Amino acid sequence: MKFVWAATHYLSFRRTQALACVFVIVLGFGTLFSAPPARALTITPRLELNADPGTVVQTSVKISNEQRESKTLYLKFENFNSEDESGTPFFSERQEDLAAWMEAPASLTIGPGESKDVPVRITIPQDAAPGGHFAAVFFLTNPPNASASQVAISSQLGSLVLLRVNGNFQQDATLLEFQTVGKQHVFNGLPVGFYYRFQNIGDDQLKPLGDVQIHNMFGQVTKVLAANPVDGSVLPKSVRRFQTVWSGLGGPLKQDPLPDLPKQEKLRFWDAVKYQAQHLAMGRYTATLKLGFGTKELKSASAVVVFYIIPWQLLLVAIPSLIILLIILRFAIKRYNRHIITKAQRQTGKSKRS
Repeated sequence: MKFVWAATHYLSFRRTQALACVFVIVLGFGTLFSAPPARALTITPRLELNADPGTVVQTSVKISNEQRESKTLYLKFENFNSEDESGTPFFSERQEDLAAWMEAPASLTIGPGESKDVPVRITIPQDAAPGGHFAAVFFLTNPPNASASQVAISSQLGSLVLLRVNGNFQQDATLLEFQTVGKQHVFNGLPVGFYYRFQNIGDDQLKPLGDVQIHNMFGQVTKVLAANPVDGSVLPKSVRRFQTVWSGLGGPLKQDPLPDLPKQEKLRFWDAVKYQAQHLAMGRYTATLKLGFGTKELKSASAVVVFYIIPWQLLLVAIPSLIILLIILRFAIKRYNRHIITKAQRQTGKSKRS
């Protein structure tokens, strides 16, 4: 699971006005979007830890300043859980559970081109519930207690902390659905997208691993797709939707991970014919999803979906062209045969006269 915690802008107006808050959260490395990508603040995207109840964990978050000026940043902690099936975290400012167990410097100053390891101390209570606990370390450009009575613009980026408290906890999941994107079963060409919904019914995060194998009408494996191209995890008691895409034939049997369908404009007829000829796929296909998950005990799940690719624009051109070609070929063969027969008859007639 790779996360980009991009710029979040808080606009605080006078008490008579409403507080607007916009979060932009993208999978990948933590990047502050208020600066160009080449000159940004970057941090460790996540920490995955496990420890026993009643122990203290000493860890750190690395932050780098690629900008041309020094930055003073302020730290705060927030718990998070799943907001929807996209895997987008939902943060809570309530200081409880993991957010209340964490300690770090209240602020730090980092110079241009400098990197620092910010120490984070986690004191796990003796009575901490076994299983997963999830929080984030946020770095803000303004103090977290900035007055709401004045206009304040603040940006923040954060690093996830995924803590597993050892003990007796449940770890299980259910594969709810596996389908093509849009639940189509007939396509006029590639790409074809697939999705599955994975429900974590346990007490700790789970990361489904595996692949989607595409078999053609003859049972041969045509392509192998990564089932979890974003390397994402599913939080306890939540459902997450994963997507993978079969982009085309050719190349290695195992396709590079591709989580989203490429944006495609509606093609004109002849452009569609050309595209279908270049990415030729036709007939009945079977997609088989095979997943493995679990850290305490390896478990598995699988599902199958059948679909058809009928490149009708290409067929609309190819079939008449083939018919015309066959007619021409048949006419040419008949003419050639008549020529051979006529030639043979002439030779026979000459032989008789001689």
